[in-house]
Amino acid sequence: MNKQGAARNLLLAVVPRRLWTRILAAVWSAICLVILVNTLRQLGTSARVYDAVEVQMYAMFLMSFPTGGWIYSAISHVTYNVWPYSEEDVRTILLLWTLLFVPGYIQWFVLPGVIARIHKRFQ
Repeated sequence: MNKQGAARNLLLAVVPRRLWTRILAAVWSAICLVILVNTLRQLGTSARVYDAVEVQMYAMFLMSFPTGGWIYSAISHVTYNVWPYSEEDVRTILLLWTLLFVPGYIQWFVLPGVIARIHKRFQ
């Protein structure tokens, strides 16, 4: 398989097939991006940064529930002990957002299609 075919297959696996699911995925992604941008905008105000990071974590936890719970637990046990940057650091904010966004997107918009295709194959 050439590179274009592999890229097309990956895109088809990640982008939902039905129009309404694509719209829902776009809205879900836009909400997640608004959460991230709002958190990054709060970086300039010293008193509200910690609150913004907490709001981001809880909002992204809800957007990626139930996998967000597992990821949040892993993050709280591993990341804060190993990761050298503070919670208010841009790298930390981007890391936490990404660690909750990617599994959330996969669970809501990729896995249902994969499961449906597998189910159809075995019927």
